[in-house]
Amino acid sequence: MAVPSVARRASSRVGRISLAKLLSAVIWMLGVGGLIVTLVLWSRQRFADPTVTFVTGPVLVGEMIVALAYASVGWLLASVRSGNPIGWLFLGMGTVTAIQLPVILLAGDAGQAPDAVPAGALIGAWLASSAHLPFVGTLGILAFLVFPDGRFVGRRWALAAWSAAIGAVAVSFAMALSPGRLLWYPTLANPYAAPAWTTPLLWTIGVAGGVLFVSGLLAAGLSMVVRYQRATQRGRLQLRWIAFAVVLLTLTAAPFLTVRYVMEVPYEVASLLAAGLVMAAGALPLAAAIAVLRYRLLDIDLIINRTLVYVSLSAILGGLLAASSAVSQRIFVALTGDTSDIAIVLATLVVAGAFTPIQRAVQGVADRYVKPAGAATADAAPIPPAASAPATAASPPSAAEGAAPAELNVMLRPILARLDQLEGRIAEVEPKRPAPRSPSAPPPGEAT
Repeated sequence: MAVPSVARRASSRVGRISLAKLLSAVIWMLGVGGLIVTLVLWSRQRFADPTVTFVTGPVLVGEMIVALAYASVGWLLASVRSGNPIGWLFLGMGTVTAIQLPVILLAGDAGQAPDAVPAGALIGAWLASSAHLPFVGTLGILAFLVFPDGRFVGRRWALAAWSAAIGAVAVSFAMALSPGRLLWYPTLANPYAAPAWTTPLLWTIGVAGGVLFVSGLLAAGLSMVVRYQRATQRGRLQLRWIAFAVVLLTLTAAPFLTVRYVMEVPYEVASLLAAGLVMAAGALPLAAAIAVLRYRLLDIDLIINRTLVYVSLSAILGGLLAASSAVSQRIFVALTGDTSDIAIVLATLVVAGAFTPIQRAVQGVADRYVKPAGAATADAAPIPPAASAPATAASPPSAAEGAAPAELNVMLRPILARLDQLEGRIAEVEPKRPAPRSPSAPPPGEAT
């Protein structure tokens, strides 16, 4: 009855793996879809600066790149190592950021007054203004606390995660009910604003939440420093770039969150802090790539290879879709005097036709510079010939056998053992032949 039990466990494990891959792929596609919608909407607005606070055209492009990087890295980590929460946290950060980007353009495209904004866009702007940054920030803080093995440095460090989560809820609650206009969309009035007499109470809740949130962020950065100090020499080499990126992101995020939710500073200073935060956020995936490629962090060379392929492919196809859509619209305007949805259909067909050639070209470049270690070993290691003597339990494996994949050795071991048994039986059946007599030896029967 052991075989059915093993089969059930194996099928259950395969089901969990398949479900994780499917779920991570669906979430990733939602994020990519949000980025494509953002490009289309922005192209219709002729790539003008959004109306959201502190977000200019270059900052919006940076947010799109950062969202795509986090979502792609998270998708690959979650699909390959579903038990590690790092992949799911990165996937959530990238996807949520990508989905809220179209809200920026929809709210600005609809008009200045709340009555001119569609209900869906107004609710999306209210949610994005109230909860987006606290929610994504909480996921990032939790990722810092458990990176890279998915566990806290110690039990007490979990208090930093709770501090960040409680602070995020308090800030979101205060911003959601704050009287007046939306924090991130100053041209739109808050559709769910509380009475004016609640302003001091909501301000106090927001400040307290901001202090808790920033405290959790600083503790997360400190935990990475502690993890680095406790690591071995090889672990320090692996975590060096990651720790640098986390500390850099902490030092840029803490001032921006403070001036955004706790105190007011000149608009130019806040815009500069926002641009610095976006740049620092993009440094973390880059640091992970350096740690993996140079120091074999998590042994996920294949993951980085696929990340480079899909991130580059998504960026190229997104740019091609935006350019094709803009050119097609101009052609239709020149011919008919008006825009047409057929231009978007034609642009989509162009992207669909160019997908396979671009994917092969990007894959070739990625394999040239970031070839997974397993693929290189498999190409370089020849399969041992069948006539070679198999290694026994007492003899060490040969160099060729050690270089061969472990799965191949496991498959060949019972076959080689069976051949040993057959050779032993053949040796027992065959008649024993006399040993050849040397020329100097006397004939049998003669006295020496």
